[in-house]
Amino acid sequence: MAFQPKPRLWCILLAVGIAFTGLALRLWGIGWSLPNAHHLFSYHPDEGVNLVNGVLQNGVARPHLILGFYNYGTLYFYLWQAAIAVGQTYGLLPSTVRPGSESWEMLAPMLLAGRLVSAVCGVLTLWALYAAGARLYGRKAGLIGAAIYAVTPAAVLHAHFATVDVPATLFVSLALAMAARVLRTGRLRDVVLAGVACGLAAATKYTAVLVVAAPAAAVMMAAPRDAFPEGARRRRVWMVAAHLLVLSLAALAGFVVACPAALLDWPRFTRDVAFEVAKSRAGMGVLFAHTGSGWVYHLVTSMRYGLGMPLLVWCLAAVAYALWRRRPQDILLLAFVAVYYGVIGAAQVRFLRYVIPLFPALALLSAGMVTDWRGRFPQRLTVVAGCLIVVASGITAAALDHVMVLPDVRDQALAYLERTAPYGSTVALATTPWYWTPPLALEFTAPDPRIRREAAEALTRFRVRLPAQGTELDLSVFQPDLPRFVILSDLETEDWQRLDYPPWLAFRAHLAGYRTRVFQNVPRWCGISLGKPAYVPNDMLYIYPRVTVYLR
Repeated sequence: MAFQPKPRLWCILLAVGIAFTGLALRLWGIGWSLPNAHHLFSYHPDEGVNLVNGVLQNGVARPHLILGFYNYGTLYFYLWQAAIAVGQTYGLLPSTVRPGSESWEMLAPMLLAGRLVSAVCGVLTLWALYAAGARLYGRKAGLIGAAIYAVTPAAVLHAHFATVDVPATLFVSLALAMAARVLRTGRLRDVVLAGVACGLAAATKYTAVLVVAAPAAAVMMAAPRDAFPEGARRRRVWMVAAHLLVLSLAALAGFVVACPAALLDWPRFTRDVAFEVAKSRAGMGVLFAHTGSGWVYHLVTSMRYGLGMPLLVWCLAAVAYALWRRRPQDILLLAFVAVYYGVIGAAQVRFLRYVIPLFPALALLSAGMVTDWRGRFPQRLTVVAGCLIVVASGITAAALDHVMVLPDVRDQALAYLERTAPYGSTVALATTPWYWTPPLALEFTAPDPRIRREAAEALTRFRVRLPAQGTELDLSVFQPDLPRFVILSDLETEDWQRLDYPPWLAFRAHLAGYRTRVFQNVPRWCGISLGKPAYVPNDMLYIYPRVTVYLR
């Protein structure tokens, strides 16, 4: 666990290169689907909800502690509010959202501010990983761990969004770095700092509190049994217990300071947390239904697409190597991986973004495996293999970025309909329109479904037929006569198709006589298509759905 205090020039240059790469990947395409004259919010369903509930207060963007929205911790929203306040101070951002069609001009820069906070958090995570890796396995491992995370596809993708997952991962990484320090020193001050970092992680995303397993393991390993004489073993037990208590209290203090609503707005806070817990247990309808074990699903789906297959295999090999070696550093990281993965795998809601907080620990385990090889040939072989995997992951991440700078398929479908559909043409939808639907009305991306339905019913350019309130795949949209157009997205149909969902099969039978026009962007790099699997995790599909316009 040697930590070299004076980095050499090559180390500094490599660190700068890794940081620059990470920043470039997170900024390229950051303007994807920002509000414009066609859609009021972005095509990411959580961004509008987060902005309206976590940042705006009665339509005004101003710092405020009591959000009344606690499905997530509040720390990220405070950072977002601060970013907007800075922008307002320098005249870069508006403070009030005016009603009407011009609102998008004010919402776009506010959403961009939230995305920039995520991107900055993603880059700062590289520094935290370097610090953790250097303390655990040496400076080379810190650089390797940072390089892996810099190009991890899901970490890059979700750093483009105004959501809590990437900021929470920053605080998870800080907690791991402080846990590494506890392992080296065992000092009470470091235990307190590690606990505060855990509290900040929980104040951003509640499940991130599980990173406390890492400093807890460090506390227990920092006081080895043989360091105490036979008669003082009991003193060791009391010292460990005291440090664990201090760790818990520091984590609680960090959480309350960064999420004061837990005290100031206790009824609303407990209501929203209870709602999230109930949703995790019950699931979300057909989404994730019959996907088997959550632990298997996250491995073969979330991590497969979030890391990419080469990096996933590399990380699994690193976990196996760490289990074999069982060094204190390995145990520290494995403790968090095991506890966190065990909890998210037990839930019925299984978004890909839930595995992102695991990536720093997996990157560090991978780096620890590489630097532990002995002998010139094994070292060179692992370095070459690692470099190839990092390059492959970087290409995948860049290909996803490239999709985000292309005209979105929902906008392409809208342009096609406006160009070819006669005025007043009937357009049928299988669900209440939202982020998956071409924005026939400005409000189709609004968080409130009532607003979206009212906007659809008020359209005159198109006559939109919707399923009955609270239903989907309502066959009445084909009556009294067949609609001229039917619009579907695989964001809607992917799980229906996977399940052979009977209402979907009946709905699809009515489309037999229609011709199709398909709009789709596929990740590609240097002209080479990376393809699109039949099943893509829902929160990766946001950026490149397949929109099909059925026309009669």
